[in-house]
Amino acid sequence: MLVKIVTRFAPSPTGFLHIGGVRTAIFNWLIVKASILKEINGNKEISNSFEINNKNRLDLESNNFNEINENTNKSYKSNFLLRIEDTDIQRSDEKYIKAILEGLSWLGLDFDGEIFFQSKQKEIHIKIAHELLEKGLAYKCYLSKSEVEEISKTGDKSLLRKWRDCKEIESSPKESRKYVIRFKMPVSGKAILNDSVRGKVEVNYEELYDFVILREDMTPTYLFACVIDDHKMGITNVVRGDDHLINTFSQNEIYKSMQWDIPKYSHIPLIHDEDGKKLSKRNSAVDINDYKRMGILPEAMFNYLIRLGWSHGNDEIISVEQAIEWFSLNGIGKSPARLNMDKLLHINSHYIKKSDDDKLVDLIKDYLNDKEKSGIVPKNWLMIKNAISELKIRSKTVQELKEMCVNYFGYNLPIYKKETISMSEEVHRFLQNWNAFDEEGLRREIKESGLKLKEVAHAIRYAFTGSQVSPSIFHIMSILGPELSKSRVSNFLTMSDNIEIQRKNI
Repeated sequence: MLVKIVTRFAPSPTGFLHIGGVRTAIFNWLIVKASILKEINGNKEISNSFEINNKNRLDLESNNFNEINENTNKSYKSNFLLRIEDTDIQRSDEKYIKAILEGLSWLGLDFDGEIFFQSKQKEIHIKIAHELLEKGLAYKCYLSKSEVEEISKTGDKSLLRKWRDCKEIESSPKESRKYVIRFKMPVSGKAILNDSVRGKVEVNYEELYDFVILREDMTPTYLFACVIDDHKMGITNVVRGDDHLINTFSQNEIYKSMQWDIPKYSHIPLIHDEDGKKLSKRNSAVDINDYKRMGILPEAMFNYLIRLGWSHGNDEIISVEQAIEWFSLNGIGKSPARLNMDKLLHINSHYIKKSDDDKLVDLIKDYLNDKEKSGIVPKNWLMIKNAISELKIRSKTVQELKEMCVNYFGYNLPIYKKETISMSEEVHRFLQNWNAFDEEGLRREIKESGLKLKEVAHAIRYAFTGSQVSPSIFHIMSILGPELSKSRVSNFLTMSDNIEIQRKNI
Protein backbone atom coordinates (compact mmCIF):
# COMPACT_ATOMS: atom_id res chain seq x y z
CA MET A 1 0.00 0.00 0.00
CA LEU A 2 1.35 3.40 -1.01
CA VAL A 3 1.88 5.85 1.84
CA LYS A 4 0.97 9.51 1.47
CA ILE A 5 4.02 11.71 1.96
CA VAL A 6 3.75 15.46 2.42
CA THR A 7 6.94 17.45 2.95
CA ARG A 8 7.66 21.14 3.06
CA PHE A 9 10.44 23.63 2.57
CA ALA A 10 10.07 26.50 5.03
CA PRO A 11 12.64 29.27 4.47
CA SER A 12 12.60 32.59 6.27
CA PRO A 13 12.67 35.66 3.97
CA THR A 14 15.24 37.46 6.09
CA GLY A 15 18.10 36.77 3.69
CA PHE A 16 18.93 35.22 0.34
CA LEU A 17 18.52 31.50 -0.31
CA HIS A 18 21.29 29.63 1.53
CA ILE A 19 22.79 26.54 -0.11
CA GLY A 20 22.14 24.58 3.09
CA GLY A 21 18.47 25.40 2.72
CA VAL A 22 18.59 24.49 -0.96
CA ARG A 23 19.97 21.05 -0.15
CA THR A 24 17.18 20.57 2.42
CA ALA A 25 14.63 21.56 -0.23
CA ILE A 26 16.13 19.07 -2.70
CA PHE A 27 15.91 16.21 -0.19
CA ASN A 28 12.27 17.03 0.59
CA TRP A 29 11.48 17.32 -3.12
CA LEU A 30 13.13 13.99 -3.94
CA ILE A 31 11.15 12.11 -1.30
CA VAL A 32 7.87 13.34 -2.76
CA LYS A 33 8.82 12.78 -6.42
CA ALA A 34 9.86 9.21 -5.63
CA SER A 35 6.53 8.63 -3.91
CA ILE A 36 4.58 10.04 -6.87
CA LEU A 37 6.47 7.88 -9.34
CA LYS A 38 5.80 4.79 -7.28
CA GLU A 39 2.15 5.69 -7.41
CA ILE A 40 2.29 6.19 -11.18
CA ASN A 41 4.20 3.02 -11.85
CA GLY A 42 2.48 0.87 -9.27
CA ASN A 43 5.75 0.34 -7.38
CA LYS A 44 7.48 -0.70 -10.59
CA GLU A 45 11.02 0.32 -11.27
CA ILE A 46 11.37 3.92 -12.40
CA SER A 47 12.10 4.04 -16.11
CA ASN A 48 15.01 5.99 -17.50
CA SER A 49 12.90 8.56 -19.26
CA PHE A 50 13.61 11.84 -17.54
CA GLU A 51 15.67 14.73 -18.71
CA ILE A 52 16.15 18.32 -17.70
CA ASN A 53 14.93 20.58 -20.48
CA ASN A 54 16.05 24.11 -21.20
CA LYS A 55 13.65 25.48 -18.61
CA ASN A 56 15.23 23.26 -15.95
CA ARG A 57 12.01 21.28 -15.46
CA LEU A 58 11.53 17.54 -15.65
CA ASP A 59 9.97 15.83 -18.64
CA LEU A 60 8.76 12.25 -18.54
CA GLU A 61 8.61 10.73 -22.01
CA SER A 62 6.13 7.97 -21.16
CA ASN A 63 4.12 10.20 -18.81
CA ASN A 64 3.89 13.98 -19.01
CA PHE A 65 5.73 14.88 -15.82
CA ASN A 66 4.99 18.57 -16.15
CA GLU A 67 1.29 17.76 -16.21
CA ILE A 68 1.74 15.58 -13.14
CA ASN A 69 3.46 18.45 -11.32
CA GLU A 70 0.68 20.87 -12.20
CA ASN A 71 -2.04 18.52 -10.99
CA THR A 72 -0.35 16.94 -7.99
CA ASN A 73 -2.88 18.26 -5.51
CA LYS A 74 -5.76 16.83 -7.55
CA SER A 75 -4.35 13.51 -8.66
CA TYR A 76 -1.64 12.30 -6.33
CA LYS A 77 -1.33 11.66 -2.64
CA SER A 78 2.14 13.06 -2.02
CA ASN A 79 3.00 16.76 -2.08
CA PHE A 80 6.00 19.05 -1.73
CA LEU A 81 4.83 22.33 -0.19
CA LEU A 82 6.40 25.74 0.28
CA ARG A 83 5.94 27.76 3.45
CA ILE A 84 7.38 31.25 3.87
CA GLU A 85 8.11 31.81 7.56
CA ASP A 86 7.72 35.58 7.53
CA THR A 87 6.81 36.28 11.15
CA ASP A 88 9.94 38.41 11.67
CA ILE A 89 8.29 41.55 10.33
CA GLN A 90 11.32 43.83 10.76
CA ARG A 91 13.75 41.61 8.84
CA SER A 92 11.44 39.98 6.28
CA ASP A 93 11.62 41.49 2.81
CA GLU A 94 9.82 40.92 -0.50
CA LYS A 95 13.16 40.82 -2.32
CA TYR A 96 14.13 37.75 -0.32
CA ILE A 97 10.84 36.02 -1.13
CA LYS A 98 11.49 36.74 -4.80
CA ALA A 99 15.03 35.36 -4.49
CA ILE A 100 13.72 32.17 -2.84
CA LEU A 101 11.20 31.58 -5.62
CA GLU A 102 13.77 32.31 -8.34
CA GLY A 103 16.29 29.97 -6.73
CA LEU A 104 13.81 27.09 -6.52
CA SER A 105 12.69 27.70 -10.10
CA TRP A 106 16.29 27.81 -11.33
CA LEU A 107 16.90 24.37 -9.85
CA GLY A 108 13.61 22.97 -11.17
CA LEU A 109 12.20 22.41 -7.67
CA ASP A 110 8.50 22.86 -8.35
CA PHE A 111 6.19 22.97 -5.33
CA ASP A 112 2.52 22.00 -5.11
CA GLY A 113 -0.38 24.31 -4.42
CA GLU A 114 -0.21 27.89 -3.21
CA ILE A 115 2.55 29.38 -1.07
CA PHE A 116 1.73 29.12 2.64
CA PHE A 117 2.60 32.37 4.44
CA GLN A 118 3.12 31.91 8.17
CA SER A 119 2.25 35.53 8.94
CA LYS A 120 -1.30 34.95 7.72
CA GLN A 121 -1.85 32.25 10.37
CA LYS A 122 -1.32 34.54 13.37
CA GLU A 123 -4.94 34.35 14.57
CA ILE A 124 -4.85 30.56 14.54
CA HIS A 125 -1.56 30.56 16.46
CA ILE A 126 -3.01 32.85 19.14
CA LYS A 127 -6.23 30.83 19.35
CA ILE A 128 -4.40 27.56 19.98
CA ALA A 129 -2.07 29.20 22.50
CA HIS A 130 -5.07 30.35 24.53
CA GLU A 131 -6.64 26.92 24.17
CA LEU A 132 -3.53 25.43 25.78
CA LEU A 133 -3.74 28.14 28.43
CA GLU A 134 -7.34 27.23 29.25
CA LYS A 135 -6.47 23.54 29.49
CA GLY A 136 -3.71 24.29 31.99
CA LEU A 137 -1.06 23.16 29.51
CA ALA A 138 0.44 26.65 29.25
CA TYR A 139 0.70 29.62 31.60
CA LYS A 140 1.34 33.34 31.77
CA CYS A 141 4.90 34.16 32.76
CA TYR A 142 5.55 37.62 34.21
CA LEU A 143 9.32 37.39 34.35
CA SER A 144 10.97 40.42 32.78
CA LYS A 145 13.63 40.06 30.09
CA SER A 146 16.33 41.01 32.58
CA GLU A 147 15.09 38.38 35.03
CA VAL A 148 15.13 35.74 32.30
CA GLU A 149 18.68 36.74 31.39
CA GLU A 150 19.79 36.40 35.02
CA ILE A 151 18.22 32.95 35.25
CA SER A 152 19.90 31.91 32.00
CA LYS A 153 23.27 32.83 33.49
CA THR A 154 22.72 30.40 36.37
CA GLY A 155 22.15 27.50 33.98
CA ASP A 156 19.18 26.33 36.07
CA LYS A 157 16.29 26.34 33.60
CA SER A 158 13.85 25.15 36.26
CA LEU A 159 13.87 28.70 37.68
CA LEU A 160 11.95 29.80 34.59
CA ARG A 161 8.94 27.95 36.02
CA LYS A 162 8.38 30.53 38.77
CA TRP A 163 4.89 31.41 37.52
CA ARG A 164 4.00 27.90 36.32
CA ASP A 165 1.70 26.90 39.19
CA CYS A 166 0.89 30.29 40.72
CA LYS A 167 -2.78 30.42 41.78
CA GLU A 168 -2.79 34.05 42.87
CA ILE A 169 -1.92 35.92 39.73
CA GLU A 170 -5.03 38.11 39.93
CA SER A 171 -3.90 39.65 43.22
CA SER A 172 -0.23 39.59 42.39
CA PRO A 173 1.70 42.85 42.12
CA LYS A 174 3.08 41.36 38.90
CA GLU A 175 -0.34 41.65 37.27
CA SER A 176 0.43 45.07 35.82
CA ARG A 177 3.56 43.76 34.13
CA LYS A 178 3.63 42.39 30.62
CA TYR A 179 3.71 38.65 30.25
CA VAL A 180 4.54 35.92 27.76
CA ILE A 181 2.79 32.59 27.48
CA ARG A 182 4.97 29.56 28.15
CA PHE A 183 4.21 25.93 27.41
CA LYS A 184 4.40 23.48 30.32
CA MET A 185 7.00 20.84 29.57
CA PRO A 186 7.19 17.56 31.51
CA VAL A 187 9.67 17.90 34.38
CA SER A 188 10.80 14.27 34.70
CA GLY A 189 11.44 11.25 32.53
CA LYS A 190 12.89 11.03 29.04
CA ALA A 191 11.84 12.36 25.67
CA ILE A 192 12.54 9.89 22.87
CA LEU A 193 12.85 10.63 19.16
CA ASN A 194 13.26 8.03 16.42
CA ASP A 195 15.00 9.98 13.70
CA SER A 196 15.48 8.61 10.17
CA VAL A 197 19.05 9.90 10.02
CA ARG A 198 20.27 9.94 13.62
CA GLY A 199 18.38 6.90 14.88
CA LYS A 200 17.03 6.81 18.43
CA VAL A 201 17.79 10.01 20.32
CA GLU A 202 16.95 10.54 23.99
CA VAL A 203 17.02 13.59 26.22
CA ASN A 204 16.01 14.10 29.85
CA TYR A 205 13.08 16.45 30.31
CA GLU A 206 15.10 18.11 33.06
CA GLU A 207 17.42 19.44 30.34
CA LEU A 208 14.53 21.15 28.57
CA TYR A 209 12.53 24.14 29.76
CA ASP A 210 9.14 25.80 29.50
CA PHE A 211 9.49 27.60 26.20
CA VAL A 212 7.64 30.70 25.09
CA ILE A 213 4.80 30.18 22.63
CA LEU A 214 3.46 33.77 22.56
CA ARG A 215 5.65 36.82 23.11
CA GLU A 216 4.68 39.95 25.05
CA ASP A 217 3.15 41.44 21.90
CA MET A 218 1.17 38.21 21.42
CA THR A 219 3.09 37.18 18.31
CA PRO A 220 3.90 33.45 18.08
CA THR A 221 7.43 32.11 18.38
CA TYR A 222 8.97 29.95 15.66
CA LEU A 223 8.92 26.84 17.86
CA PHE A 224 5.17 27.14 18.33
CA ALA A 225 4.01 28.43 14.94
CA CYS A 226 6.00 25.77 13.11
CA VAL A 227 4.04 22.94 14.78
CA ILE A 228 0.63 24.46 14.10
CA ASP A 229 1.49 25.20 10.48
CA ASP A 230 2.90 21.71 9.88
CA HIS A 231 -0.30 20.22 11.29
CA LYS A 232 -2.54 22.49 9.21
CA MET A 233 -0.57 21.70 6.05
CA GLY A 234 -0.77 17.97 6.72
CA ILE A 235 3.00 17.51 6.85
CA THR A 236 3.89 13.84 7.33
CA ASN A 237 7.68 14.05 7.01
CA VAL A 238 9.95 16.81 8.31
CA VAL A 239 13.44 16.90 6.81
CA ARG A 240 15.54 19.74 8.20
CA GLY A 241 18.97 20.65 9.55
CA ASP A 242 20.16 19.02 12.75
CA ASP A 243 20.47 22.45 14.35
CA HIS A 244 16.71 22.00 14.95
CA LEU A 245 17.11 18.61 16.64
CA ILE A 246 16.77 19.87 20.22
CA ASN A 247 13.69 21.90 19.22
CA THR A 248 11.92 18.73 18.15
CA PHE A 249 11.58 17.40 21.70
CA SER A 250 9.76 20.57 22.73
CA GLN A 251 7.64 20.70 19.59
CA ASN A 252 6.51 17.11 19.97
CA GLU A 253 4.93 17.99 23.32
CA ILE A 254 2.66 20.44 21.48
CA TYR A 255 1.57 17.64 19.16
CA LYS A 256 0.82 15.41 22.13
CA SER A 257 -1.11 18.12 23.98
CA MET A 258 -3.28 18.79 20.93
CA GLN A 259 -3.59 15.04 20.18
CA TRP A 260 -2.23 15.53 16.68
CA ASP A 261 -0.24 13.01 14.64
CA ILE A 262 3.50 13.57 15.00
CA PRO A 263 5.39 13.65 11.67
CA LYS A 264 8.42 11.50 10.93
CA TYR A 265 11.64 13.44 11.46
CA SER A 266 14.94 13.43 9.61
CA HIS A 267 17.61 15.80 10.89
CA ILE A 268 20.43 16.17 8.40
CA PRO A 269 23.94 17.44 9.26
CA LEU A 270 24.80 20.99 8.26
CA ILE A 271 27.18 21.99 5.49
CA HIS A 272 30.59 23.26 6.61
CA ASP A 273 33.30 25.03 4.64
CA GLU A 274 36.43 23.29 3.39
CA ASP A 275 38.13 23.82 6.76
CA GLY A 276 35.28 22.14 8.62
CA LYS A 277 33.92 25.40 10.01
CA LYS A 278 30.41 26.82 9.81
CA LEU A 279 29.69 28.35 6.42
CA SER A 280 30.26 32.08 6.41
CA LYS A 281 29.98 34.73 3.70
CA ARG A 282 33.42 35.83 4.78
CA ASN A 283 35.12 32.75 3.34
CA SER A 284 32.51 30.90 1.26
CA ALA A 285 29.69 31.53 -1.18
CA VAL A 286 26.54 30.73 0.80
CA ASP A 287 23.84 32.26 -1.40
CA ILE A 288 22.57 30.13 -4.29
CA ASN A 289 22.70 33.25 -6.48
CA ASP A 290 26.45 33.47 -5.86
CA TYR A 291 26.85 30.16 -7.64
CA LYS A 292 24.51 31.15 -10.44
CA ARG A 293 26.52 34.34 -11.03
CA MET A 294 29.69 32.27 -10.92
CA GLY A 295 28.42 30.30 -13.90
CA ILE A 296 27.36 27.07 -12.22
CA LEU A 297 24.64 25.24 -14.15
CA PRO A 298 21.48 24.30 -12.21
CA GLU A 299 21.83 20.61 -13.03
CA ALA A 300 25.41 20.67 -11.72
CA MET A 301 24.33 22.43 -8.52
CA PHE A 302 21.55 19.89 -8.04
CA ASN A 303 23.96 17.01 -8.63
CA TYR A 304 26.58 18.42 -6.27
CA LEU A 305 24.20 19.20 -3.42
CA ILE A 306 22.54 15.77 -3.38
CA ARG A 307 26.01 14.22 -3.14
CA LEU A 308 26.96 16.55 -0.30
CA GLY A 309 26.44 14.30 2.69
CA TRP A 310 24.61 11.56 0.76
CA SER A 311 26.13 8.86 -1.38
CA HIS A 312 25.15 6.08 -3.75
CA GLY A 313 28.18 3.86 -4.04
CA ASN A 314 30.92 5.56 -6.03
CA ASP A 315 28.55 7.37 -8.36
CA GLU A 316 29.54 11.02 -8.65
CA ILE A 317 27.51 12.16 -11.66
CA ILE A 318 23.86 11.54 -10.84
CA SER A 319 20.99 12.61 -13.05
CA VAL A 320 17.66 13.77 -11.68
CA GLU A 321 15.94 10.53 -12.65
CA GLN A 322 18.65 8.52 -10.90
CA ALA A 323 18.39 10.71 -7.82
CA ILE A 324 14.64 10.09 -7.63
CA GLU A 325 15.18 6.37 -7.99
CA TRP A 326 18.15 6.02 -5.66
CA PHE A 327 17.72 8.65 -2.97
CA SER A 328 17.15 7.40 0.55
CA LEU A 329 17.51 9.17 3.87
CA ASN A 330 19.37 6.08 5.07
CA GLY A 331 22.26 7.11 2.85
CA ILE A 332 22.84 10.41 4.64
CA GLY A 333 25.87 10.52 6.91
CA LYS A 334 25.75 11.84 10.47
CA SER A 335 28.77 14.14 10.17
CA PRO A 336 28.70 17.61 8.60
CA ALA A 337 29.45 17.65 4.89
CA ARG A 338 32.31 19.85 3.70
CA LEU A 339 31.93 22.18 0.77
CA ASN A 340 34.49 21.41 -1.94
CA MET A 341 34.68 23.96 -4.74
CA ASP A 342 37.07 21.87 -6.83
CA LYS A 343 34.56 19.03 -6.89
CA LEU A 344 31.69 21.38 -7.73
CA LEU A 345 33.68 22.86 -10.63
CA HIS A 346 34.57 19.37 -11.84
CA ILE A 347 30.89 18.39 -11.87
CA ASN A 348 29.96 21.68 -13.53
CA SER A 349 32.52 21.17 -16.30
CA HIS A 350 30.94 17.77 -16.96
CA TYR A 351 27.51 19.31 -17.46
CA ILE A 352 28.91 22.15 -19.59
CA LYS A 353 30.49 19.60 -21.92
CA LYS A 354 27.16 17.76 -22.15
CA SER A 355 25.10 20.90 -22.71
CA ASP A 356 23.50 21.73 -26.03
CA ASP A 357 25.59 24.28 -27.93
CA ASP A 358 22.67 26.60 -28.68
CA LYS A 359 21.63 26.53 -25.02
CA LEU A 360 25.14 27.56 -23.98
CA VAL A 361 25.23 30.43 -26.46
CA ASP A 362 21.94 31.71 -25.02
CA LEU A 363 23.35 31.40 -21.50
CA ILE A 364 26.47 33.34 -22.46
CA LYS A 365 24.27 36.22 -23.61
CA ASP A 366 22.66 36.30 -20.16
CA TYR A 367 26.08 36.71 -18.54
CA LEU A 368 27.23 39.62 -20.71
CA ASN A 369 27.17 43.14 -19.31
CA ASP A 370 26.09 46.05 -21.52
CA LYS A 371 29.63 46.86 -22.63
CA GLU A 372 30.35 43.25 -23.51
CA LYS A 373 27.06 42.94 -25.41
CA SER A 374 27.86 45.96 -27.55
CA GLY A 375 31.36 44.60 -28.13
CA ILE A 376 30.22 41.46 -29.95
CA VAL A 377 28.85 42.39 -33.36
CA PRO A 378 26.02 40.21 -34.80
CA LYS A 379 28.22 38.41 -37.33
CA ASN A 380 30.55 37.30 -34.53
CA TRP A 381 27.74 35.38 -32.83
CA LEU A 382 27.91 32.99 -35.78
CA MET A 383 31.61 32.56 -35.04
CA ILE A 384 30.78 31.82 -31.41
CA LYS A 385 28.24 29.18 -32.43
CA ASN A 386 30.87 27.54 -34.62
CA ALA A 387 33.46 27.62 -31.85
CA ILE A 388 31.35 26.72 -28.83
CA SER A 389 31.87 22.96 -29.12
CA GLU A 390 35.62 23.53 -28.75
CA LEU A 391 35.38 26.25 -26.13
CA LYS A 392 33.08 24.38 -23.77
CA ILE A 393 35.49 21.49 -23.24
CA ARG A 394 37.96 24.01 -21.77
CA SER A 395 35.51 25.76 -19.44
CA LYS A 396 34.60 24.96 -15.86
CA THR A 397 31.92 27.66 -15.62
CA VAL A 398 29.66 29.65 -17.92
CA GLN A 399 31.51 32.73 -16.70
CA GLU A 400 34.80 31.33 -18.05
CA LEU A 401 33.05 30.46 -21.29
CA LYS A 402 31.72 33.99 -21.55
CA GLU A 403 35.15 35.52 -20.95
CA MET A 404 36.64 33.40 -23.72
CA CYS A 405 33.93 34.52 -26.12
CA VAL A 406 34.43 38.18 -25.21
CA ASN A 407 38.19 37.86 -25.69
CA TYR A 408 37.99 35.87 -28.90
CA PHE A 409 35.06 37.52 -30.61
CA GLY A 410 34.55 40.90 -28.97
CA TYR A 411 34.81 44.05 -31.07
CA ASN A 412 37.83 45.19 -29.09
CA LEU A 413 41.03 43.25 -29.45
CA PRO A 414 42.10 40.90 -26.63
CA ILE A 415 43.58 42.35 -23.46
CA TYR A 416 47.21 41.29 -23.28
CA LYS A 417 48.85 40.93 -19.90
CA LYS A 418 52.36 42.23 -20.48
CA GLU A 419 53.91 40.39 -17.60
CA THR A 420 52.99 37.01 -19.11
CA ILE A 421 54.50 37.59 -22.56
CA SER A 422 57.84 36.06 -23.41
CA MET A 423 59.23 34.69 -26.64
CA SER A 424 62.44 34.17 -28.52
CA GLU A 425 63.71 36.59 -31.14
CA GLU A 426 63.09 33.92 -33.79
CA VAL A 427 59.40 33.58 -32.88
CA HIS A 428 59.00 37.35 -32.79
CA ARG A 429 60.57 37.64 -36.25
CA PHE A 430 58.32 34.87 -37.59
CA LEU A 431 55.19 36.68 -36.42
CA GLN A 432 56.38 39.89 -38.07
CA ASN A 433 56.82 38.14 -41.43
CA TRP A 434 53.79 35.79 -41.26
CA ASN A 435 51.53 36.26 -44.31
CA ALA A 436 49.40 33.14 -44.94
CA PHE A 437 46.56 33.05 -42.36
CA ASP A 438 45.23 29.56 -43.05
CA GLU A 439 46.34 26.16 -41.76
CA GLU A 440 48.19 25.06 -44.88
CA GLY A 441 49.99 28.38 -45.25
CA LEU A 442 50.91 28.57 -41.57
CA ARG A 443 52.38 25.07 -41.55
CA ARG A 444 54.37 25.88 -44.71
CA GLU A 445 55.78 29.14 -43.34
CA ILE A 446 56.73 27.52 -40.03
CA LYS A 447 58.61 24.79 -41.89
CA GLU A 448 60.40 27.34 -44.09
CA SER A 449 61.46 29.33 -41.02
CA GLY A 450 63.15 26.32 -39.46
CA LEU A 451 60.97 26.58 -36.36
CA LYS A 452 58.60 23.96 -34.99
CA LEU A 453 54.85 24.40 -34.50
CA LYS A 454 55.10 24.03 -30.73
CA GLU A 455 57.62 26.91 -30.64
CA VAL A 456 55.21 29.41 -32.18
CA ALA A 457 51.82 27.98 -31.13
CA HIS A 458 51.78 29.63 -27.70
CA ALA A 459 52.59 33.07 -29.12
CA ILE A 460 49.94 32.72 -31.84
CA ARG A 461 47.36 31.54 -29.34
CA TYR A 462 48.11 34.51 -27.12
CA ALA A 463 47.97 36.90 -30.07
CA PHE A 464 44.59 35.55 -31.14
CA THR A 465 42.92 35.35 -27.74
CA GLY A 466 44.94 37.07 -25.02
CA SER A 467 44.99 33.73 -23.25
CA GLN A 468 47.32 30.77 -23.02
CA VAL A 469 44.36 28.39 -23.00
CA SER A 470 42.24 28.00 -26.13
CA PRO A 471 41.11 25.48 -28.71
CA SER A 472 43.45 24.56 -31.56
CA ILE A 473 45.09 27.63 -33.08
CA PHE A 474 44.02 26.35 -36.48
CA HIS A 475 40.43 26.11 -35.30
CA ILE A 476 40.51 29.64 -33.86
CA MET A 477 42.17 30.97 -37.01
CA SER A 478 39.51 29.40 -39.23
CA ILE A 479 36.77 30.97 -37.08
CA LEU A 480 38.38 34.43 -36.95
CA GLY A 481 39.16 34.46 -40.64
CA PRO A 482 42.32 35.88 -42.31
CA GLU A 483 41.49 39.56 -41.81
CA LEU A 484 40.72 39.36 -38.08
CA SER A 485 43.58 36.90 -37.47
CA LYS A 486 46.06 39.26 -39.12
CA SER A 487 44.69 42.24 -37.22
CA ARG A 488 45.16 40.53 -33.87
CA VAL A 489 48.70 39.43 -34.62
CA SER A 490 49.54 42.98 -35.70
CA ASN A 491 48.07 44.42 -32.51
CA PHE A 492 49.96 41.87 -30.43
CA LEU A 493 53.26 42.78 -32.11
CA THR A 494 52.67 46.49 -31.62
CA MET A 495 52.22 45.90 -27.93
CA SER A 496 55.08 43.42 -27.63
CA ASP A 497 57.53 45.78 -29.36
CA ASN A 498 57.58 47.70 -26.09
CA ILE A 499 58.73 44.60 -24.22
CA GLU A 500 62.20 43.21 -24.02
CA ILE A 501 62.15 40.11 -26.22
CA GLN A 502 64.85 37.95 -24.68
CA ARG A 503 62.90 35.07 -23.18
CA LYS A 504 62.45 31.64 -24.64
CA ASN A 505 58.84 30.48 -24.49
CA ILE A 506 55.43 31.64 -23.46
